[in-house]
Amino acid sequence: MLAAVCAAVVSGCVVVPTRTAPEPPPAPPAAPLRLAYTVGDFRFALGGGEPELSTLAGRILNDELVSAWERRGVVVETVEIDPGDPPEDAELFLTLNGTQHNDTSFWAQLLNALTLTLWPYSVTQHYDLQIELRDLPNGQYWLAQVHDVDRTYIGLFMLAALPVADRGHEETVRRMADALYRQLRAQGAFDGAAPAVPAPGSERLAGGLP
Repeated sequence: MLAAVCAAVVSGCVVVPTRTAPEPPPAPPAAPLRLAYTVGDFRFALGGGEPELSTLAGRILNDELVSAWERRGVVVETVEIDPGDPPEDAELFLTLNGTQHNDTSFWAQLLNALTLTLWPYSVTQHYDLQIELRDLPNGQYWLAQVHDVDRTYIGLFMLAALPVADRGHEETVRRMADALYRQLRAQGAFDGAAPAVPAPGSERLAGGLP
């Protein structure tokens, strides 16, 4: 038992993004605005289970998306607020909705455990995200959505890849953040143009897992 616990502690993981043709980064707005952000109806599912409300999973992904926008120079002075709380001292307000479905094999996990993590297994993360962005001073709002996938390999021998283990997930998040920004910018967000209130069509990213 002790050996199993020790093996689990030292096991590693590597995230592999979908294969897509890289796009040049989108141009940031001329004057980035202050952003407050929160989680709305975000649900998480594991395996064949039904998606259940998960504010924690939504907050983690929301933080990653907003951080990607900050690195692109899209927004500044970002602040996370609890669901239901009013935003303060911000010009834009983002709400994340959607689902994250982590798909994995029970038998592969069992074999991984029986071999003390020597036999790796994979978890495929499916992201189906919708965001609403509001311009707080004038009440305008825009909607955007995106779909993407990445895969995490978990096992003892993945320890060798720890220095670059999360780069695949970072690439996936950056791609989703860029896709959402492009949709919103095309509707007039970030530049004061009139919004397109009807929900836009989803942007499905091309490519497939290896």
